[in-house]
Amino acid sequence: MRIVEHGLHLWFGYYENAFRLLRETYEELPSKLRRFSSWSDAFQPQKSTQIGDQRRGKNGFISLSWPKRKGVPGDGHQPQLWDSVVGVLKILSQVHDAFAEATRPEQGTVAVHPEQVLAFDSLLLTRGALENVSPGDAIRCAHQWSSKIWPGRSDPIHLIGLKALLRDAAVALSEKSRRDALPMTAEDKLLSEVTGIAAAFVSGIIDDVVVRRMEVVELDESDFCDWLIANGADRSTVNESPLVSALYDLMFQYYEGQTGRPSYGAGTAAQVVLRILGTYKGDAVWKSNSGLGEAFIAPLYEVLKPRGVRFAFFHRLEQVELTEDRAAVARLRFSRQLDLPREGFEPTFAHQGLTCWPETPPTNLMQRGNVSPDDNFESRWCETCVKPDIVLNQGSDFSDVVLAIPLGAFKRLGGDPGPCDELIRANPRFRAMTENLGLVPSLSVQVWSGKSLPDLAGTEPATAMVSGPPALQIWADASQVLECEPMRENGPKSLFYFCNVFGSRAYRAPKAAGSARDAVRALAVAWFEKNARAFWPKATVATANGRTDFDWNTFEDPHDRQGADRLDAQVVKANVDPLACCSGSNAGSTGWRLKTDASGFRHLYLAGAWIDTGFNTECIEAAVMSGKQAARAICGSPAIVEGEHFMRPGKSTGFGAFNLARKALTLFDITQ
Repeated sequence: MRIVEHGLHLWFGYYENAFRLLRETYEELPSKLRRFSSWSDAFQPQKSTQIGDQRRGKNGFISLSWPKRKGVPGDGHQPQLWDSVVGVLKILSQVHDAFAEATRPEQGTVAVHPEQVLAFDSLLLTRGALENVSPGDAIRCAHQWSSKIWPGRSDPIHLIGLKALLRDAAVALSEKSRRDALPMTAEDKLLSEVTGIAAAFVSGIIDDVVVRRMEVVELDESDFCDWLIANGADRSTVNESPLVSALYDLMFQYYEGQTGRPSYGAGTAAQVVLRILGTYKGDAVWKSNSGLGEAFIAPLYEVLKPRGVRFAFFHRLEQVELTEDRAAVARLRFSRQLDLPREGFEPTFAHQGLTCWPETPPTNLMQRGNVSPDDNFESRWCETCVKPDIVLNQGSDFSDVVLAIPLGAFKRLGGDPGPCDELIRANPRFRAMTENLGLVPSLSVQVWSGKSLPDLAGTEPATAMVSGPPALQIWADASQVLECEPMRENGPKSLFYFCNVFGSRAYRAPKAAGSARDAVRALAVAWFEKNARAFWPKATVATANGRTDFDWNTFEDPHDRQGADRLDAQVVKANVDPLACCSGSNAGSTGWRLKTDASGFRHLYLAGAWIDTGFNTECIEAAVMSGKQAARAICGSPAIVEGEHFMRPGKSTGFGAFNLARKALTLFDITQ
């Protein structure tokens, strides 16, 4: 048995709703004889992240160590907008201090006006340098300054001063090489880029969210990169910065998976940055110690089943039908894909203290239905059916229905019919949503090795990377998962997950799925031959002509194939099935999303990362938020869904009294 995932599933420390659900699930589970007795046993923090920097050569990357913070994710309270801005500036200050230790002492000064600083900063007073400070002191001052600003109660002039301080620190750092008459080191260049982007980011938050009180949907009309540039960031820096590209890579924000067409709504992207850097608790990044099915899905199933929740597996939704006036859901039509045993069907099985959720149905069940082992029952294209026309009627069989299937399950794709065609024809807003929200295909690769990571990489291995060399740009050491797979003599000693977007329109054509997988395999072969040695320098073999090539024997293969054919013993997937595609958050798309109670039809509610949750980017947090919002719409509970009003002026930002800042705009040129 091997654990097979859809891709790399990392959880972030700002996933307040997802972690709350995870914690509550484990609190209700009996812990006796379980491998994971608590959620913190099932997940472990990822202490650092490497960000690939192609400008530094094939071995180049930036190592970001995440500082520990107070709190535990899921404790029921999420920092609000300005607290998050303060958190971002704190990390900027920490990054600067870390780089300053490794580089020559900084030179140059930043002008600071005494009347703007006296009330806030004791650091500058004690040094007696009110007029001019170093860029590092200016950044530290900006962090301290921001922490003293009280939403609605501070003089708006302080916002203007804060922007100026960050902007001037960025200018001073960018001009350092000219002043020193020395080449700019890679560290100096990176620090200058980080500060310039941070200055533009904070400026945009102040101007557009705090002062102009723009909603996310308005900001999302612009792409995030364009928004940064409009707020003072250098265009070439934004377009070339690995830090910016890491955000797009991490959240899969490329139109139809094409890396040459990045697009991310500015408001949604700004929320992600604020949450990742400013609102995480404890640790910033977490990874599962097993498959996500074993760490989260199976435990959730084990909790829900005793509560009386009924599960009907292997049923395909064929059509949502409406009443004659097309105003409400009348019935649901399903087909059953497999005949299940009379005694029932249990999707899980026990293994080494885990309740496991397999990727495919048991072989005996497939044989019972005389079904091909290649049939994927979770595919939109699967036509396997043993019993058609199973009808559930509103009023007798159900009261309300939550449409929580992926967008790709019902989005109209050419002439391919879908289960929501009647809804699409009946309601212009529902139709517009399905037409204007895009799908993003992806790829994933899992490889098992007979060598440990130190044996492959040396003494300081990178354990996770984003924005590495394409096409396998995102990868992580997942060797901790091996403990949940069957142990065998001389078995694998390490396991690695890779993923990325995959530029393809195969999701529109079922017959193209096979060629898409072949294309992903070719990309993977090329990547390992060209780039793997940069990360695993010991995974090499000398050839007869004196070259050093990638050693394909690095990968385990029970059939002992040779060369690149050993990749066929690994997992290589093209996630081009419409149900497997992510929903994009490209610029201009947010306004088309519908809220859970805005389907346009009575008795129908919406859930999924594709709806308007207030956090409109594809992730487990958005999915859990949508489920909680659907529950509230139906029964009134839970009253609060953490983060749904984040970065929403007048709701939870606390800047309702900052109207004086509007007047300040007429007195000061705050964009300069």
